[in-house]
Amino acid sequence: SEAPSEAPSEAPSEASSEAPSDAPSDVPTLPPAATPIPSSAPSASPTMDIRTQVLDATLSFSGISDPSTFSFSDMDALDTPQQWALKFLLADDSILLDENTPLILACQRYSLMTMFFSLNGEEWEGTPTWATSTDECTWEGITCTETLVDATTLGTLDASSSGRLRQRQLHDETTMERIVTKITLPDKNLAGSIPNEIMAFEHVTDLHLFKNGLTGRLPESIYNLANLQRLYLDDNDLRGFISDDIGKLENLEDVTLYGNQFSGPLPKGLSKLKKLNRFWASSMFFTGSLPTEMGDMESLKNLFIENNQLVSQIPSEMGQLENLRDLRIFGNILTGDIPATFSNLV
Repeated sequence: SEAPSEAPSEAPSEASSEAPSDAPSDVPTLPPAATPIPSSAPSASPTMDIRTQVLDATLSFSGISDPSTFSFSDMDALDTPQQWALKFLLADDSILLDENTPLILACQRYSLMTMFFSLNGEEWEGTPTWATSTDECTWEGITCTETLVDATTLGTLDASSSGRLRQRQLHDETTMERIVTKITLPDKNLAGSIPNEIMAFEHVTDLHLFKNGLTGRLPESIYNLANLQRLYLDDNDLRGFISDDIGKLENLEDVTLYGNQFSGPLPKGLSKLKKLNRFWASSMFFTGSLPTEMGDMESLKNLFIENNQLVSQIPSEMGQLENLRDLRIFGNILTGDIPATFSNLV
């Protein structure tokens, strides 16, 4: 089907292979050489001891990684993206991590490196500065913004919090830091499953990963990105259900999912997305009925769910969508008449 007439300029389209306009356009001509994955644990030194303490506190503080995926006692014990990220940060990274480093910054760098190793980073196209000892805010596809965040550091943790922290501890102190707010990596040859560590980017407004080779299911942690406004995952090989927890992403304005293998019912949680302008989920394997709750999506302008396996009548509640301009529901197994309430849609 033809691309929607009101698609925003930065959003992906079926006909174009160009990345959104806010994706980085200039690739450095002389990038620093990529750092290889360390093959052994770092030798003991005071500096390394501090780095280990910072990262240990970071992972305990944030809870973003399953403890079974990393080890500080034996750096060669596990063959996981999380362990490779730790090896890089402990052995090969010259960016300073000390007791005064805000743990949120250590978490940010660790999570980006985990993403790099989880998604076949060594084969990415046009990303030469990733996995090097440079500021992660300068890495291709990463945009950072000065943001007020929690100021917890290793030096400010209470003595009672030594060792493994059992749960996140928020302090009253805050600090302005450069925090990741956009991840734009379309058509970069990403491959693999989105890691749970995506939850670390709680200030991200834009996640553009379309036209790649992403596989598997969406991690449940993606539904914790409360500031997310634009989610572009089309043209990958993702599968599974879309959780009702998508309703937790209350700031979402634009979602594109087409070109994947998603299945199951359309999530009722969509009804909680009061700011959503476009939901594009064409030509997949969604089943069941059209949720009556969709009538609550007051900002919805474009709804593209054609060529799925939906079986139902069209809910009369959809006639409440006063801002709806483009509705595509053909190619399903819909029954009954068009509701009289649709006369309200002008």
